[in-house]
Amino acid sequence: MPQDRIDTPAGPRATQARVRQQRWEPVIRAFVMLDDGAWDRLDDATGPLAGMSLGVKDIVDAAGLPTRNGSLAFADAAPAGADAAVVAALRAAGAAVVGKTASTEFAFLDPTPARNPHSPAHTPGGSSSGSGAAVGAGVLDLAIATQTAGSLCRPAAYCGAVGFKPGYGRIPLDGVTKLAPSFDTVGFITRDVAVARAAWQAMP
Repeated sequence: MPQDRIDTPAGPRATQARVRQQRWEPVIRAFVMLDDGAWDRLDDATGPLAGMSLGVKDIVDAAGLPTRNGSLAFADAAPAGADAAVVAALRAAGAAVVGKTASTEFAFLDPTPARNPHSPAHTPGGSSSGSGAAVGAGVLDLAIATQTAGSLCRPAAYCGAVGFKPGYGRIPLDGVTKLAPSFDTVGFITRDVAVARAAWQAMP
């Protein structure tokens, strides 16, 4: 396991972020797919979230990447044609989508391969397991998570990150695979409170 979760190599931010991801992914297995070119966009973005790396839970649409819902039933899913509302808002604010993070199947009970960065023998919590692990390891600045019962707050707490779950319906569920629509809520796992605040302020 890397010695320090916030160890940062020298060089441009894009290089730093890519190296952290390469160091940590074999340990935490937080991603189900990556957009390798997105790391380079960290140095070119503008807006309140400029330079911030964003992971998208694999039940949430991100244009150009398939939404597989953590399920073999969607293994051959085509890339999404459009962003979910929450992804579009964060992109517009300057965040760069670098990949899809592991979700339990349909955000329900089956565990993912993702591991807790502080203790890789243990779970990062579900169902937003990849989002919690990647942010907790310092690989991502923020990640989209969802909660029907405790699926955002639990991974954030287990992985030592900040979890922000707004009130029900405050962030649209457009482009999000539903589990229980009368309870499902979209929110964020972030590296600190300032990033959570900036992400929330980016919402329409």
